[in-house]
Amino acid sequence: MIKDRVWLIQVVKKVAILSFLAVIFSSFSVTSAFAAEDIPVDKSIVESEIQKALSTPNMVYVEAPEGATQQEIDNLIEQKMEQLDRLDLRSNLRGAKVTLVRYFLSRSGNTTTCQVHIAFSGDMSISGFKYTGNLKVQSMAILNRKTYTTLSARSFSFPAKTTGTWTISPIINVPKGIKEVKIDSPASYVYSMSSASWVSGANLSGPATIN
Repeated sequence: MIKDRVWLIQVVKKVAILSFLAVIFSSFSVTSAFAAEDIPVDKSIVESEIQKALSTPNMVYVEAPEGATQQEIDNLIEQKMEQLDRLDLRSNLRGAKVTLVRYFLSRSGNTTTCQVHIAFSGDMSISGFKYTGNLKVQSMAILNRKTYTTLSARSFSFPAKTTGTWTISPIINVPKGIKEVKIDSPASYVYSMSSASWVSGANLSGPATIN
């Protein structure tokens, strides 16, 4: 009986150690930036996608001032989507910071090789982006929609900035000739430098251009 207990304790310890190492490894793998595989994106495309983020974002993040209610935050997001003018909205909730994010894809020449990026712009200085579920890249078809790839939850860190782009996928394959896809977006967050915390946003699954 004592030998059985000793053996069981040893097994439990080994499982605990392996589980700990698995968590460390997975944490490392999801924060990798794919830099070795990145498809170059022209500066003009970057600037264009940032402007699209301001006018037709996929995600809206609000860092609310202390004491703001959830209803006030929800109203700000709703107004943002209706008016598409973040500067006018700041007066509706004094001290609030708004950051807008849009997905876009780059394609390597006349191939099926593509990559997913985010373009962001706003009031917050952010140094990270993460999504907590499966992100799907799909065809635009309403009927018989095809899923080109499903990306598992990932987290990214980058130099803090208020405006910019970042690569959020490894190489994926999208058929030649397709100029636009639908992004089915899970819950996502940006990391705010001012509050040193992850800020959740309203996710608006929608179209993403392929450049």
